[in-house]
Amino acid sequence: MADLWTCIRVSADNRKPGRLEIQSMFLERSRDLPLDVSIDLDGDRSDQSSYYDSDSESENSDEDRPGGRVATQGAQIFPTMWRWRSLSIRNLDMSLHQEFLEPIWNGRAPNLERLSMEAHPDWDHNSSSGGMPVFKLGAPKLREIRLRQLPLFFPQCDFITTLIYEDPVDFHVFKQIEYSSPSLVELKFKGYMFDLVWPDQYSHPDPVELPSLRRLTLRLDELDYAGDLSILLHSLRAPLLEALTIHFGYNSTFYLLDDALNQPAVASSYTPVRSLSLEEAQFAKLDVASITARFPSITHVSFVDCKDMHLFFQHLLYPTGVREGLYESTEVAWPLLQSICMTAATDADTDLISRIFSDRNARGLPLVSWTKGPNSWNHLQKKWESVL
Repeated sequence: MADLWTCIRVSADNRKPGRLEIQSMFLERSRDLPLDVSIDLDGDRSDQSSYYDSDSESENSDEDRPGGRVATQGAQIFPTMWRWRSLSIRNLDMSLHQEFLEPIWNGRAPNLERLSMEAHPDWDHNSSSGGMPVFKLGAPKLREIRLRQLPLFFPQCDFITTLIYEDPVDFHVFKQIEYSSPSLVELKFKGYMFDLVWPDQYSHPDPVELPSLRRLTLRLDELDYAGDLSILLHSLRAPLLEALTIHFGYNSTFYLLDDALNQPAVASSYTPVRSLSLEEAQFAKLDVASITARFPSITHVSFVDCKDMHLFFQHLLYPTGVREGLYESTEVAWPLLQSICMTAATDADTDLISRIFSDRNARGLPLVSWTKGPNSWNHLQKKWESVL
């Protein structure tokens, strides 16, 4: 029953009487089991203005001071850092919470496996002076890091397997990838990509070797400065990459990737890709032939909320662009394709897929299944990741 007490919540908004006693009870009853710690710092920003606007500052207690409530809770949990299994920090403002987080900056978390940190929406990331080291004394079991709009830097992360960056804001993102490269299996970029203001030495960076990377996700919204993504794509080397997700949205993600793939050294990293997920692609505006040519080893493909998919299927059926009689063309796009998955399909899409099946069956090629529906890709993705 002790594991019922292992979820520890720290909140700057928690004004309930007895909160410290309750937190102490959780820590005591959890015994020596691993802890999952969640810290929400949202209430401190409003406390800052109300505290200093008060007519009589002397009437305010230390807990009412900006960061006071969360500091008293933190004083209880920081001594248990050796037990932390996961840590999630939300609404972080470096200008307000630097002192509170000092134990994390300089601490050691020997059993920490997952770390998630995200900035407060109103925090000005430009006020930061570069990457700030976290867990300087080490977190040897840390495997997964998720950051949102934060320029944090982990000097000891040789065993990281998953890096997730949402709204990356600092060039230390790039250094983080370099340092985590020995064991990195999954790398995700999500959200809005800010102008990272790369230092001169990163204008033409050396290749970043990711010998273990198997899954790469580029799920980015409108790019503020496309050169940032271009630099990353031109630099990554991942000979074992097997699964790639590209979110098109309203940006030029694929065009930047396509440009990077013109370099043979870069292209060799994407040739082994077997699972390809295309999100919100508008195939009327894309060079479908380029997509199939860039990834010749595809066995599984998914289409998530894409438009004009019939154009893609037409290319699979007629890769030369000439509508010859069925089975007459000797060229086949994606000859290793085994399954097609999509969130929705029109009658025209269904008809073309049926013809693709007939064509490939006649050729003795291994296309075996296709699924459609809002949850079909989630199911296939879990199945595919279990194989990887």
